[in-house]
Amino acid sequence: MKHPHAFIAHTGIATIVLLCCFFATGCLNFSELVQPALEVNYYTLEYEPPSLAEAAPAPVVIGINEFTASPLYATGDMIYKKKDFLVAEYVYHRWRTPPAGMITYLLERDTRATGRYRGVYGPDGLARARYIIEGSVDKFLENDAATDWRAELAISITLRDAGAAGRDGDGIVFQKHYETSQPCARNNPRAFAEAMSLAMKRLSAAIITDVHEKVKEG
Repeated sequence: MKHPHAFIAHTGIATIVLLCCFFATGCLNFSELVQPALEVNYYTLEYEPPSLAEAAPAPVVIGINEFTASPLYATGDMIYKKKDFLVAEYVYHRWRTPPAGMITYLLERDTRATGRYRGVYGPDGLARARYIIEGSVDKFLENDAATDWRAELAISITLRDAGAAGRDGDGIVFQKHYETSQPCARNNPRAFAEAMSLAMKRLSAAIITDVHEKVKEG
C-alpha cells in the first residue's frame, strides 16, 4: 500500500502536468474570463431649424462667436441634478460635443436658415460681420429633483455692433438672458437629449427674433 503522502504528491504532479497541457493546447483562454468593457453612448442635439415668420432680410452680415460655458458645463459629461446642491454625471452616457460647441453651431445654422441676413458666419468668419453674437451657456442639465425629469437650459447673449465699437467703446447693442425647461418623455439619457433639443429649438427662435429686431433698429 502506498503511503498517503506519496499518493498526494503523485496527484499534485499529475494536476500540474494536466494544467501544462491545457496551457500548451490553448484549452484555457483567460481572455474569455475578462468582462468586456461597457459601451459608452454619445448623444447630440437634433432638431429642424425653427420656423419663423417671414421678415425682410437685413443688408448686413452677422457672426456667431464661439460660446463659452460655466465651469460645470464646460465638459462632455451629461450632468444631472439629484437634489438641491447635489449634481452628478452619467458614466456611460456623454455628449459627443460639449454644450458650448453644440449651441454655437446650432444658432449659426438656425440663423442662416431664416434668410434674414446678407450673410451668416461662424467663429472663423467674424472679421466679415457687422454684428456679432457672443454668448455663454449658464445651465445645461437634467433635473431629476422635480416630480418629472426635465431638461433645463439657460443661455446669456450679447449683441455687438462691430461698426460702432470704435465710436462707442465696446459696441454693445443689447444683452439678454434666456431660460427654459422641457419635460423628458422618459427617465433616461436619450429622453434627456431629446428634451434638451426641444429646449434649444425654443431658445434659438427667441434669440434669432430678438437679434433681428435690434439689427433692424440699427
